[in-house]
Amino acid sequence: MKKVKFDLVGNFPEFEELLTSKQYELAQELIRKRIKLGLSFEEISNLVGYSPQEYIDFEYADKNIEISKFEEVIYKLNKYEEHNFSVGFEKNTDYITLNEKKYSYKPKEMSKKFKINEMDLVA
Repeated sequence: MKKVKFDLVGNFPEFEELLTSKQYELAQELIRKRIKLGLSFEEISNLVGYSPQEYIDFEYADKNIEISKFEEVIYKLNKYEEHNFSVGFEKNTDYITLNEKKYSYKPKEMSKKFKINEMDLVA
């Protein structure tokens, strides 16, 4: 069987247009934030004020969505993260912990340090 090299971008210029668009860049940021915050499509769509299908259009980098709407959604997620999470720095370590603020208090005697795959963790 003969293998044929197929240039997807070269044969479909709309892919190149999508991949170089501001919407695509912002969609990647939204995906990273949703994963980082551990939110489902339903949770994140409720948080930013869109239906799950409308939110999915953001992650699919729909070019019909104005950039200002992408920026508004990212702003809301940043505010949610800022309000609900805190970043903790452990002394004399090389790692940062991201804790939900409502669960962030642990007495020192209950905290335990351990390693997994050469990563220092605190529980």
